[in-house]
Amino acid sequence: AHKMLEARKDEIFHNADDPVAGNAKGDVTIVQFFEYNCGFCKQTTDAWWDAVKADGKVRLVLKELPILGPDSVFAARIALAARADNAGKYDDLHRALMKFRGKLDEKTVLKLAAEQGFTPEKLRKEATTPEIDRQLSKVSDLARSLDIGGTPTFIIGDRILSSALDQTTLRQL
Repeated sequence: AHKMLEARKDEIFHNADDPVAGNAKGDVTIVQFFEYNCGFCKQTTDAWWDAVKADGKVRLVLKELPILGPDSVFAARIALAARADNAGKYDDLHRALMKFRGKLDEKTVLKLAAEQGFTPEKLRKEATTPEIDRQLSKVSDLARSLDIGGTPTFIIGDRILSSALDQTTLRQL
């Protein structure tokens, strides 16, 4: 995986299709592969979000890796459609999906999107574009090439960490 990290550095850290949170010009980049129905991803969201905010210099690259079935794929598609529709509000929907406890099915995802000010029908249409197909298959292909089989997985520098990181660990890294 180490060789692959080096070979696919640009794709990992600087793919323009990936949503970026935190400080876009930050001096430290953390890449997170996540999925909206992953319990561990949800549990740790607030902790690392606070760490990123507190630091102020962290650029967070978010890679949608929906591996838990069709509902997860739908959620990822809607989130990416939301980003295409209004990049500034992707964060809001991302956090709403992460905060939601329980299974995110289609109805719930669209309801949360509407609550964040998006038009569900517009997103539903946008969610099936070739761009979004390509984005999801690129992330999936990248994850496979790096032997990433689960979420959340973080890449910091030349390290791949596949576990839910707590705030202290994140700060140290």
